[in-house]
Amino acid sequence: MTTYRWLTIPVVLAGGLLSIACGGGDDPVDTGPKYKYPDVSSFCEAKAELECTATVLDRCQTTEDKCVIKRRGICGQAAPSGASYRPTEAERCLAAVKLAFQDDKYTAEEKVAELDACALLYGGGGVEGSSCTQDYQCDLDEELRCVIRAGTGTGQCYQPEEKQPGQSCEAANAVCTEGNFCTDSEHYCVERRAEGMSCSATQPCQDGLRCVGDETAATCQAKFTTGTECESDDDCQSGMCSKVGAANQCVSSVILAPNEPICDDFR
Repeated sequence: MTTYRWLTIPVVLAGGLLSIACGGGDDPVDTGPKYKYPDVSSFCEAKAELECTATVLDRCQTTEDKCVIKRRGICGQAAPSGASYRPTEAERCLAAVKLAFQDDKYTAEEKVAELDACALLYGGGGVEGSSCTQDYQCDLDEELRCVIRAGTGTGQCYQPEEKQPGQSCEAANAVCTEGNFCTDSEHYCVERRAEGMSCSATQPCQDGLRCVGDETAATCQAKFTTGTECESDDDCQSGMCSKVGAANQCVSSVILAPNEPICDDFR
């Protein structure tokens, strides 16, 4: 009869002795990092390297070292105050960054895709019912989001429940489907206001429109076309307001070039 024995081998590590049991059936403990980018530092390093491509360096006339240092700093400063980094979202975010900087053009579509992919990169500790102004202030791991009523700047953290037009949205966690809003008096979902209709903070316009005028006589009007001066992305049909020369203009894309303001953020 063969007798099996447990053999314990002491292994010397920096912190002392580690005993390894040979012949056991349990899988070894994985002591490596659980995530590819476990912290903000590793994430920002990877993001900077993806942004500082050979094309970007050439078009912006900068060096890799300068570019990486600049982009890494911008990334670190973008972390919302009081929010926690969520490594589960890092690779999805970085994939969008990679696509956005694979050539010398940064388009409005790429900007939207990047913002969407990176939207849940940071989260807060807000529990259900906590006051908030942004999703990142809520506990995203519990699928809480900041539910804000039209016309109010502050909402509360809840698991949102979508409601269709005509349905009640009175519940605190109720959100109307895209293209609709919750009325401030009857509390049911209706379609956003069309072009030419009256509008207000509590009666928002459809996508592609902006509310123009004072509080008593505002109407929904088309957003600015490409080449028109603007103040923010929301002013533009393209969703991108960028500095062109001495003024901001609505653009569909930004071409990387030495004299373009965007290159200042890469050197």
